[in-house]
Amino acid sequence: MNNELVVHTENKLLETLILAENIFNHSFKIPEIDWSLKGRKAGQAWHSKNKIRLNYKLALENLNDFVNQVVPHEVAHLIVKEIYGYSTKPHGREWQATMKKLGLRPERCHSFDTKNTIVKIHKKFIYKCSCGTHKVGKKVHRNLQSGAEYKCSSCKMRIIYRIILI
Repeated sequence: MNNELVVHTENKLLETLILAENIFNHSFKIPEIDWSLKGRKAGQAWHSKNKIRLNYKLALENLNDFVNQVVPHEVAHLIVKEIYGYSTKPHGREWQATMKKLGLRPERCHSFDTKNTIVKIHKKFIYKCSCGTHKVGKKVHRNLQSGAEYKCSSCKMRIIYRIILI
């Protein structure tokens, strides 16, 4: 893990929270930073866990822009839920207003190049019953191949393997 990136990210998170506390006259808990996000997403806010998930690969490739845009963007989501409640839309007017108050452009999506990010392809397996087909993931498929029985919730018949889909 790149130490400079981690420190820069933590500092930006704290800076954003301090600014928000002054703007809203409200104290906020410091959220946990989780670097496990993969794929094309740059960040994700988990309100219930007071956590932001960040894409380490995108952060490394876009250090300053990532820290200055993505970190406050995700922190703003946590601030909005704390101030306005859970009925707000993810990029709705409360979030947009919060971003503006923080001195940021309320942009919904990043524009980072994602060609180097790994996106895992999830294979689906097709099973049949008397009333139709069912797509199942790798774990259920493995269980079925090991002898487990799954029945259709509609016709109550056992589902049987037919073909693999990618």
